[in-house]
Formats: sequence, structure tokens, C-alpha cells
Amino acid sequence: MREAVRVARRSAVERTVDPEDFVGLPGLVGDGEPSAQVRDVLARVPVHHRAVLVLRELEELDERSAAEILGTAPGTVKSRLHRARSAFRKAWQQ
Repeated sequence: MREAVRVARRSAVERTVDPEDFVGLPGLVGDGEPSAQVRDVLARVPVHHRAVLVLRELEELDERSAAEILGTAPGTVKSRLHRARSAFRKAWQQ
């Protein structure tokens, strides 16, 4: 039952990624757009992980700024970033 609740919560906050969300961000390939592979992998990462990855890795914000935008504590950003990087690596290998 707990697993069903966990899956329901996760799927309730998931949304698809619009490639336009990434246009013009620093640190991207070529003309300011991430490669198709990176977009595909980001689309498979949970929303809360995707948000922290984009803010820290693509936008190059510090933990405090990312925390303010996300409305969380800087420590939460650190832990989410760790999990997000792991999720990204796992999705990249699939």
C-alpha cells in the first residue's frame, strides 16, 4: 500500500518537459540548446530533481539562490542535487 501511495504522489507532480524550457541557458551545446540526448535524459528525471539540476548545473546558481527560487532550505538543495545527479546518471545509462 505504501508503494502505491508513493507512486501516486510521484506521478501527480510529474510533467513533461518542453524543450523550449532550456533554450538560452548557459553551459549548453551549440546555439544555446542542450543536445537531444541531454533533453531526453532530463525529461526522464523527476521534476524536483530536474529543477535543482537546471538551476545548479545549467543556470550555475549557488545553493542559496537555488534554495530561494525553489522555496527550500540550502541543505535541501544539497541533498536533492546529490539525488538528482544520481538519477541523471542512472537515466543516462539506460
